[in-house]
Amino acid sequence: MSDAHDSPSVSTRVNRCHFPPIDTHLLRSKHVAQSFQIKVMQPLQSKESATRFPVLYLTDGNALFDLASGIAALMQAFRSESSRFILVAVGYPGQSPIAGEALRGRDLTFPGCPDFVRGHSLLAEWDGVLLPPAGTTDFGGAAEFQRFLGEELIPYIDARYPTVPHVRAYFGCKSGRRQADGCWGVKLFLKPCRSRGVDLNWPRFATHAFES
Repeated sequence: MSDAHDSPSVSTRVNRCHFPPIDTHLLRSKHVAQSFQIKVMQPLQSKESATRFPVLYLTDGNALFDLASGIAALMQAFRSESSRFILVAVGYPGQSPIAGEALRGRDLTFPGCPDFVRGHSLLAEWDGVLLPPAGTTDFGGAAEFQRFLGEELIPYIDARYPTVPHVRAYFGCKSGRRQADGCWGVKLFLKPCRSRGVDLNWPRFATHAFES
């Protein structure tokens, strides 16, 4: 009969994999009158790993980060064929999952888009919804948001995390595609990346792979 002490315990095994702690950053933009709350989840890895990973950028971080990080953890922990990636959620300061509902209407639309945000009855009924500062852009601010992503956020993440340069993807709610394609700034920001993105197949969401 084998002794229970013949095998190393979980606590003494070497090269164990772990998920590093989730980081939260507040990043003040020069292009948007806004501080963005950025949450970063690194993939399952060993402590000695020198691997670099593609990055998946997620908008609507207040509402979707918990969902997306949970799915990412399950995929990477239990499906060995799944791509490992760094998850970066772009949200707004605030603990409420609806904190960004008005601000997303500013950041994901170009001038001329149908105004489906300002005056929406639900926004008047909800507490915890953040509003743009008085006197600043409150709709059609996608061009400025693009510059925040490309000139501020992506370099910030690349400088602090083990990313694969120029291999990134975007994941966002499909509801935005009900509007004219030209209205959605994040969609126009992306450049197709021939089969080099993160392999995801989550229904009812739009996933785009892109390179800078």
